[in-house]
Amino acid sequence: MLCGFMDETGHSQDEKQRFNGMAGIVAPLEHWAEFERKWDKTLKDFKIPHFHMKDFASSELADYSTKSKNPFKGWSRIKKEKLFQKLLKHMETTYIYPLGSSLCMEDFRSLTPKQRALFDDPYYMGFVAVLAYVGGFLDKAGAASSERAAIVFSDQVQFRHRALEFLKKPSATKNL
Repeated sequence: MLCGFMDETGHSQDEKQRFNGMAGIVAPLEHWAEFERKWDKTLKDFKIPHFHMKDFASSELADYSTKSKNPFKGWSRIKKEKLFQKLLKHMETTYIYPLGSSLCMEDFRSLTPKQRALFDDPYYMGFVAVLAYVGGFLDKAGAASSERAAIVFSDQVQFRHRALEFLKKPSATKNL
């Protein structure tokens, strides 16, 4: 069984938002225990509670603001590189595969209202793209038609109902 965890980035209603997307990691279920053990140990070694790329990438920006404290604020470039390389190594050595989809909001906003209505919201474009990638991953891996994938998406209340409706369609969930 393939298992994955996904999270969205950006919000299409925010006019300042330049990109909207969905990304995460997938792996065979049996690889998750080793990956989580290594990942958690690294977080503990670096004395951080979690790793969010948004915090990691923006920790050096002067105007960075968040409701929670950024655990990377004040870190040297070398320390950040060591952490990042170690986390990437965990992904590589436990066969965790990153995947994602990104949409340029400028391109989406350039569509006519009628064209935009066909997609409803960029969130769903990322959602569907990730599911297609997982299906393609199963096909490339030679998975039997009985092979399943369990994908966990962040709980996005605004989009939950429509996403669940999509998943109820038999053609959309052949191997999920």
